[in-house]
Amino acid sequence: MHGETGSYTGMTKADKSSLCSLCHSKTSQGGHTPGQSFAVAGKNYSIQCASCHNVHVISGKFSETTTTATPISRFADNTEPWGDEPSEKMSGLGGTYRTPNEDTMTAAQLGDYPTFCLDCHGPGKMPISSHGEINWGVDQHGTPSANQPNGYGTCPNWFACGQAFGWDGDDCTGSESDCWPVLPRGAGDQLFSRAPYTHTERVSGANFVLSCSDCHTTHEGGGPGNGKLRPKVNGGPSSQTWNTECNACHYYYSDWHAGMACGNASCHVSSRMSSQDVGNTPHSMSHGSGSGGTRTFNPDRVLAMDFEGNLKDSGGWELDGQWFGGVAGSFSAGKSGQAIVLSGDQSVQLGTENSNWSTDEGYHGTWKYTEMKYNTTFEAWVYPTSDTADDYTVFSKHVGYTDGGYGFALRKIDGTLRAAVNINVDGSGGGVRGAYSATPVPLNMWTHVAATFDKNGPDGDPGNPAAGRLRVYVNGEDVTDGSATGAYSQPGAGETNIYPYSQNSQDNPSICYNGSWCASEFSIGGFDWQNGFVGGMDSAKVWNVTKNAAYFDSTDAATQPRISLVYGTIGSDRLSVRMSEGVWTNSGQSGALVPGDFVFVDLDNSRTISAVDHVAGEATATLTLSSALDDTNDIGTDKLRAVANSVYDDHNNAAPTDTVTVIASPTCPEGQVVFDLNEATGTAYVLDGSGLLSGKVNTTTTPQAIGGGTFNGNGVDNYIDFESNSKCLQADTSMTVETRIYPTDTSGTANYIRRILARDGGGNWQISVWRNNTWGKFGAPSDRVAIALWVSPTDTHGGNAWKPVLTETSSSAANYTSITGYRWYRIKAVWNSDKSGGTPDQPFVPCDIYVDDQGPNGDNVGQLWSGWRNATDADQSQFADDNLTKLYTGDVIKKSEGSFTIGANVGNHANNVFLGKIDYIKWQGEVDEYLDALAMMPTPPSGIGYLAFLADHPDWMARENPDEDTSARAGALALAVGSIGFGLLIIRRARGLRVTP
Repeated sequence: MHGETGSYTGMTKADKSSLCSLCHSKTSQGGHTPGQSFAVAGKNYSIQCASCHNVHVISGKFSETTTTATPISRFADNTEPWGDEPSEKMSGLGGTYRTPNEDTMTAAQLGDYPTFCLDCHGPGKMPISSHGEINWGVDQHGTPSANQPNGYGTCPNWFACGQAFGWDGDDCTGSESDCWPVLPRGAGDQLFSRAPYTHTERVSGANFVLSCSDCHTTHEGGGPGNGKLRPKVNGGPSSQTWNTECNACHYYYSDWHAGMACGNASCHVSSRMSSQDVGNTPHSMSHGSGSGGTRTFNPDRVLAMDFEGNLKDSGGWELDGQWFGGVAGSFSAGKSGQAIVLSGDQSVQLGTENSNWSTDEGYHGTWKYTEMKYNTTFEAWVYPTSDTADDYTVFSKHVGYTDGGYGFALRKIDGTLRAAVNINVDGSGGGVRGAYSATPVPLNMWTHVAATFDKNGPDGDPGNPAAGRLRVYVNGEDVTDGSATGAYSQPGAGETNIYPYSQNSQDNPSICYNGSWCASEFSIGGFDWQNGFVGGMDSAKVWNVTKNAAYFDSTDAATQPRISLVYGTIGSDRLSVRMSEGVWTNSGQSGALVPGDFVFVDLDNSRTISAVDHVAGEATATLTLSSALDDTNDIGTDKLRAVANSVYDDHNNAAPTDTVTVIASPTCPEGQVVFDLNEATGTAYVLDGSGLLSGKVNTTTTPQAIGGGTFNGNGVDNYIDFESNSKCLQADTSMTVETRIYPTDTSGTANYIRRILARDGGGNWQISVWRNNTWGKFGAPSDRVAIALWVSPTDTHGGNAWKPVLTETSSSAANYTSITGYRWYRIKAVWNSDKSGGTPDQPFVPCDIYVDDQGPNGDNVGQLWSGWRNATDADQSQFADDNLTKLYTGDVIKKSEGSFTIGANVGNHANNVFLGKIDYIKWQGEVDEYLDALAMMPTPPSGIGYLAFLADHPDWMARENPDEDTSARAGALALAVGSIGFGLLIIRRARGLRVTP
């Protein structure tokens, strides 16, 4: 056969290709034309089919190549088939072979074509000509080891680092598996390889060695005008324009390559490449400098900010940050190395390191990498230094998760900061779910906080708020807690994914920018419209996988157990103690806690611990004191600490001896809740009638907030903050709230918003004295105000998330009530989702607000009307016509946990501070049946008919004077109508009519 060596060279002297053509129809062999002369090592030859195919040793066709079969024999040694053994396959050449797109041969099937082809095209084999000579040992597509390309450049940016698999702009255009989790094509580099030459492998040191057959053809014609190039290379059309050809495998359209051609750019030329004889061949080009090293790209770790004096992402995705709005924070000693220090006004926006936002799709577009839909994990070390606000943002996804996305924060729950996570599960405000830590996060101490979401986790269980797909960890311990309903309830059946804000582009485009573009920045520390983080933060990480409990074991093993919470109740000798994790009285996980493990620090009564009820290994215990707590110098003052080397966790770490202050129990009272506000002047805490609800009084100026039997609102800084009872005063279908108030200085027509009680953190309700003449059709005359009960309905009917029930301010209205300053009023708002009347899915007010004018001195002298009057703007005539603010038939209030406040805004206590006096506040989660009946009573007639009316409607007088007992009302009635009328009333009642107590 015709070859460079062999025993029978004489057999190849004649042209035998005509014999092959009798069966093989190919006459044009893609450049290897039969009979074409060529020279190798000083000898002249002509191409014959047998030059590459010894028909006596090869097996089958190219398409029939297997791990043991091959269609070729080497020109340099034609007596043996080439490519029929593992060492002669691409897998045996060295480096990493990847089957190009639309090809089928694996590395174990495809023969080693570089060795085969280089018999003629290798160094010293063929002279420099239009075909060139190839040195596979230095060729960039050959056997040299690859390294990390020098492609970091201005990452993160849209060209490489900002584009994601399966995404086009802000939309997922691929399948679910293509788009989620969101993955960067560039693996943190501007210049990267296209599939199947994965950039993740490339930067870790993989050398993607190629087969000559990946780009070249021998038995087929090439692409149009492309000579020996295949019609398709890696699934795309081939081209002799190297920008196009190189881009089949290399993504190079970054800002470094704009307007350049691979073959003439200074990075990739050589003297031979510019030679007239050689032409533009990539086998002669040099390459960019490269970094000379390798790195590991973790596709699971989206973000890892170590804050070592900079805002660089050390996680590999290169999602660097910049200070939001140019307001820089600082760096200080952290949990490890350095950390950022924030004061509430600074935050870090991810995915950019210049003036462009991560949502600038024309340059960055990196916002999409923090879009989470399925499994995810958030974690950070935090060092909070303030707990005056209700929440401190750790991670935020732009809109605060209401319309999609998620948030992770330290939030004030039951008086202490908890690690809290919220997600949106359906693209609307009503679809918010969440969980929080049962243990608090202490101030001025490094604490590890984390939250995970697992799409395959169990459905939430209203009977067990700790169960569900969301998990919350503090110092490596799973301490998940939550509520049965609302924004801190676990995702339920079918709620198996986080709703990404970007999905609104398809589902709810009206809420997007220009009605089409929903992108969402990611911030560490919050945005300027949120409560920013205050304190230090270190090692902030985001993952697109769910880390299990074992992942957090190392953190757990490195942290001490500690006393997290100590609850007490005035009048009780019991303290409820929660540790940060399960504990024992001895090391080695032995023994239940005993009184000697604790010291109770009592500043006024010298109480001691007489007993401890605890199960070994549990995190909770009940301590019995020598006497009950009282209402002076106990709640908020007394402290508890562990004795040194007395309380141990499962890693034999001993609890520190830090003291923890006793706070009010989070238990909610049953039935009606009454705040009489009769505490003495200067009282630090206000209690409800049961003693379970304890509110901290804030006052720094005169008058004191509490004194003279009332709460005294100064309009500046007097309020009562209830932080320990986040589950109390919540209502959904029924509620009655009553108060007696004396508002002041309502003059003019400017905005006047003074909060009576705020229970509106994330949902629920609030009641205020209110005037805003720029809102809707509301137009109160000078000095007139309304009573406003604002509620957050579970179904907004396409309207606002918060809607009010107002009293009428127009003097032309039949139910007009002239509410002004410097008069006493009793107010009673009755919410009833089942209120009769209305048409389904039509505007309607399922609530009534009753007002009783008691005159300037509160003694019913100088009244403008007598008794309760239903003052509700029932037809919502003061609202705009667009129905955005109107309530509907059957509306239900959305429940949500959180603190509540008397006399100020719940989120920002400096806003809407009450001006005047509040005598009492009463609340119950039921409809006031008597006032409800009163609303349906006819108007009483005048004259003698009034006596018969009272006899038929005994509840009428009871409702006119609800604070009087039965005998007092009867006596007053007797004096008013005389003995005959009173006798008639008694006779009527004797017939079986109910006497209202």
